[in-house]
Amino acid sequence: MEAGEPLDMMKEENVFAAKGEDDSEAPSLGEKEASEEILIGDFRIKINFPEEMMNQSCLSSREQRFKLAGTVAAKALQGNPQLLASPLIDPVPIWQEIRDFVLERMNRGG
Repeated sequence: MEAGEPLDMMKEENVFAAKGEDDSEAPSLGEKEASEEILIGDFRIKINFPEEMMNQSCLSSREQRFKLAGTVAAKALQGNPQLLASPLIDPVPIWQEIRDFVLERMNRGG
């Protein structure tokens, strides 16, 4: 895979999961995946890091990693509506916190 190519693995079920979800949508046997939890307010969410995504991030520029992390953060927010339970909650700081968490993980490597 070349740097800058779109990542086919950016399906919501491959990137994040709410804590407590079953593993019925786990990646295929040939694909390795790591996951980490992040605490946002009173909620823990699990962010999955598919091997292909991590490999792409290693080959990507800083700008591309920011975009990839931002996409992961946006999908995590979409899949965890409890994070934005009140219309008074500003989603931007939550998105930034998740994005920064994902970026830090990408910078540590696979």
